[in-house]
Amino acid sequence: MAKLLPLDTAAARIRETGREAQKGRGGAPYFFICGAGISVPSVPLAWAIEKECRDRAESLGLTLGTPPADPAGRYSFWLEQAYPDADQRRAYFRQKIVGRPLTDANLRLAHLLSSGALTRCLVTPNFDDFASRALTLFGRPHVVCDHPATTARIDLDSDDPQIIHVHGTYWFYDLINTDDEIAARAQGMRGGPGMSELLGDLLGRRVPLVVGYSGWEGDVVMQALKRRLQAPLRNQLYWFCFDRAAATALPDWLRDHPNVCLVVPADGERQPAERVFDALLAALRVEAPALTRDPLAFFAKRLRESAPERAPGAPDPYFFDDVVSRVEKAAALVGSQRSSDTKERIESVRDAVRGGRYDLAARRARGIELRGMEKARVEELLEALWPACAQPGLDPKEDARVFDTFVSILDERPTAEVKRGRLASVLIGRVGAQLRADHPRKARRALEDARTRLTEDLPGMPRARQRLQLFDARIHAHNGADERALETYDALRQAFGRSRDRRIREGVIRAGVEAAEIEVRLGHADRALRRLDPYRDPSPSPALQRVTSDVHRVAALAHEALGQHAEAAAARALIP
Repeated sequence: MAKLLPLDTAAARIRETGREAQKGRGGAPYFFICGAGISVPSVPLAWAIEKECRDRAESLGLTLGTPPADPAGRYSFWLEQAYPDADQRRAYFRQKIVGRPLTDANLRLAHLLSSGALTRCLVTPNFDDFASRALTLFGRPHVVCDHPATTARIDLDSDDPQIIHVHGTYWFYDLINTDDEIAARAQGMRGGPGMSELLGDLLGRRVPLVVGYSGWEGDVVMQALKRRLQAPLRNQLYWFCFDRAAATALPDWLRDHPNVCLVVPADGERQPAERVFDALLAALRVEAPALTRDPLAFFAKRLRESAPERAPGAPDPYFFDDVVSRVEKAAALVGSQRSSDTKERIESVRDAVRGGRYDLAARRARGIELRGMEKARVEELLEALWPACAQPGLDPKEDARVFDTFVSILDERPTAEVKRGRLASVLIGRVGAQLRADHPRKARRALEDARTRLTEDLPGMPRARQRLQLFDARIHAHNGADERALETYDALRQAFGRSRDRRIREGVIRAGVEAAEIEVRLGHADRALRRLDPYRDPSPSPALQRVTSDVHRVAALAHEALGQHAEAAAARALIP
């Protein structure tokens, strides 16, 4: 039986286990396994790569054979059809990665690895160098292992962060991508058994925290995990799932192991990698990186440490002393300008955001006196608070306070400007937070407030209109007004059912699922099936696969209610 945990509980348990390990001087009990989910959207996910490769192979007449049915096999098939040679595949991934910006998840991960609060070790199947670049940005030396022949570089007891690329990186021709290559790496056939042995040693001493990784069977990581889970673990393994469907897709030997905890969001919600790292940073109270606290002093120190030591009067062809002196003077000047109380307090808001402590950021923002503050400083405060609004946390009541703080600042200083779309995002997010906090009356007031404030902008914001209408229906359903809820869901479908925007389309399908659930609860299973029929796609696009799985789930419930057990089983079989 799978053990399901919410994110806040998992973060607290991980924190306490780490503290106990430190008391016993047993070393870090954890290491990270992080997959493609930490590099989205800078690097596309497997489904997008598969589609691009399929289009190329078919358009150029390169296809030979039939793709397998399983996702990993299908991805491997189309990649090899489009780019048969290893050098071609390396070049393909290089152009997908080089020059792409770092993601928030990689920066958060590097923040954790730099601090050593949990671990300094990362295992990843990713080809990109984002984690390494993020560590370098934060000024943290680290070790990279990207081939079985380089596993001797890894010292599990080192104080330096260690990154293990089990499939290689885009830099080299031997990156592992196709089914045969992945299987060979898992069996230790390429370059000796080093990678498999390293993972076995690591799993024998520590347990993983798995983030952004879907777990393809046959992969070297999954094979090593499967071997290790044949025996009990000393500590709990935490697997952070993007959504509930991702948890059900994991193999039984992993999902049902007594020492494995699946960390899942609430039904219908998602749990991206950056939210996981935010929760860990907040639970551990990790100090912000020096680069973000005092960037000029940080760079001055790095320059001073990197420049050659010279005897007095010795020639300095690059004039490093002058460069460092100028940076240090700039740091001192900025420091003197920061002496004002307002700037220090805005910086304290930023510091709370850096640590993932968004409720603290809101409390600090509320404590800043706005009267007499320059407009530019008010906008700076809103900019400091924005990441807390854009990344909802674990507690909907805290989220609501963050949104309320942002709106209250604008109410007090209405001339302050915010970037287009941010106010709508905050106002709509506040509705959702109040509903998740089980405050339907506050949610209704927030909904009406959003519509009033956005009256002039909403005609040009179809996504915002659709989200507000979806929340309107949910509030009716929460209050037991099922018929009103169904009418609102129907109006949403009529207004947006033909949209080609993926996010709006997903919202329309979600509305259909929620309406069908009401019909089943009211005893109208036949009506529920009619509502779901337009969305019962056996082969949905990867982007809509998650919401379509909910379509099949509710369809199975409706068939069961009608006594149609064979049809119910067929619907369940379509759930990934």
